[in-house]
Amino acid sequence: MLECAILAIGEELLEGSVVDTNSSFLGRLLVENGATPRIVRTVGDSIAEISAAMREAMDKCQLVLTTGGLGPTFDDLTSEAMAKACDKRTILYEEVKEHVQKRLNRLNLTMGDSQLRQAMLPEDAILFKNEHGTAYGFGSEYKKSLIIAMPGVPAEMKIMFSEQVLPFIKERFNLCPTYRSTLRFAALPESK
Repeated sequence: MLECAILAIGEELLEGSVVDTNSSFLGRLLVENGATPRIVRTVGDSIAEISAAMREAMDKCQLVLTTGGLGPTFDDLTSEAMAKACDKRTILYEEVKEHVQKRLNRLNLTMGDSQLRQAMLPEDAILFKNEHGTAYGFGSEYKKSLIIAMPGVPAEMKIMFSEQVLPFIKERFNLCPTYRSTLRFAALPESK
């Protein structure tokens, strides 16, 4: 059975100003599709902390999914952290740069260095398009593990995972759906 880790990235999650709904969504769909989540962790906005959490998760699991930290702000560090965790450098992806530019053009905005950072991803990255935002998802292989980063915005992440990432990992790991039944009991204490 495929063992997975989920890392939710962002200080806003640690501080409680944003509730992490992404991890429960991913956990539920992973289980439904035959994978077993073993680690769910929230990590702050620090390259050292994120890369250490990624490396630890990759040491224990074949698949690591991350959400958050892909935007244009100074604390969006997932790409750099993944490159560090996978012993790779970041490079400019023209496809991603063009995507960001098109999204900005629709809003009559110009691309600055902060937006251009979204196109700097780990070398040899597997790309996942984002039709609803600027941040592409991307994956990288390290030793026997695959790590995939997705946006933290729930609407963007859910579509990307359901339409692109899940089919990719189902094929990659030959996953088969699992079926579960839930039994509910009333008028009994939990210990019984």
